[in-house]
Amino acid sequence: MHHAITLMGFHPTVRIVKTRRTAALGEMTICVDEVEHAGAFVEIERTVHGQESGIAVQEELDCFARSLGVPLERTNDTYDSLVRTAPAPATSLSPAGASERV
Repeated sequence: MHHAITLMGFHPTVRIVKTRRTAALGEMTICVDEVEHAGAFVEIERTVHGQESGIAVQEELDCFARSLGVPLERTNDTYDSLVRTAPAPATSLSPAGASERV
């Protein structure tokens, strides 16, 4: 797949390393992502059925998220933009003077 994408003229600009855990609770899908250099993120989703209001469903999901009792901050940023703006990982000097990631 990587080769096909590069043949179309695209090239990598940032590497996203994440671990995703998923669960279902009633009609909700809950994803917990741990993104290297960006932190932990929770996505809570539910399909809007028939004549349901999308805004009402968003309010329901927001209420559920707040009921978890953990500090929350809503973001619209993408993982690649978060990783790009994250501080660089710390480096240390080995005895030979070459730097290495800590």
